[in-house]
Amino acid sequence: MFEDKHFEINRYLFILDICISILMFLIAFWFRYTLPFDIFIQIDKPDLFSHIALIPLLLSFLIFFLSRFGAYKGPRVSSIGHYIWAIARAMFISITILLTLLFLLRVDYISRSIILSFALLNIITLSMVRTFFFLIF
Repeated sequence: MFEDKHFEINRYLFILDICISILMFLIAFWFRYTLPFDIFIQIDKPDLFSHIALIPLLLSFLIFFLSRFGAYKGPRVSSIGHYIWAIARAMFISITILLTLLFLLRVDYISRSIILSFALLNIITLSMVRTFFFLIF
């Protein structure tokens, strides 16, 4: 009974992580190009579809490292701090790998500020979701 509930919660968290990550990526893109003041150097407004093409690659890294660092362990096994640390490590390593690949492949039309703002937004929202699930279950 407990194993079934734990499996079901992890499945919902997995799906929720994917949906939240996609939403945070779109919000990061929106923040970058619709703010009323210019805090970044804006040369050209890049294409949304070139950034959306990164989402599957980024999500594959992120989900792999989230599961590797224990972000899908049960709430009875881990603490809130462990969840937040696992999310921060997974996001840091995923973004580092993605930025390294973009640098090595010389992909210049992808905005690095969008990727970094996505990382910050995603760490905050995934941590809030994990805290909510920890407190509920």
